[in-house]
Amino acid sequence: MNRKRSNTPPQTSFKAKQTRESMIQVARHNPLRVLHVDDDLNQLLFTKIFLEECDPDISVESVSHPSEVVGVIHVDDFDCIVSDYQMEELDGISLTQRVRAESDIPIIIYTGRGSEEVEEVARAAGADGYVQKETDPNHYRSLYAQIRSVVHEKISAIMKD
Repeated sequence: MNRKRSNTPPQTSFKAKQTRESMIQVARHNPLRVLHVDDDLNQLLFTKIFLEECDPDISVESVSHPSEVVGVIHVDDFDCIVSDYQMEELDGISLTQRVRAESDIPIIIYTGRGSEEVEEVARAAGADGYVQKETDPNHYRSLYAQIRSVVHEKISAIMKD
């Protein structure tokens, strides 16, 4: 079935416009803003320290209660969400689904419970990336690279529109 293309641009929601503007600002070399969600306070601290050490133009805000995330993204612009997979209050998959209902912000599932099955479930829920936590601090570089990658992909998609 052939469909005619309309010359009228598609209607865009306020949140989509806000996300688009945020991504354009990132493309202009403004600091990259990451929201990190984990119920382990030590993990929040170490991740913030190592990511900000990887790149002085990255700013990590930490949230220990996943239920706060949807409210936080309505108030503040973030370029990416990094979420733990297993949290007592709300797991990373459910959080991803809630965020996806509100926003198309890139989401990375960051977990100590690594497997292909977990990655498949995360991507099916709408996650853009997946990184396994490791005891070796060098894995933070992998997380950093994944953050840059998903944000770059998002910016590229927005610029094509």
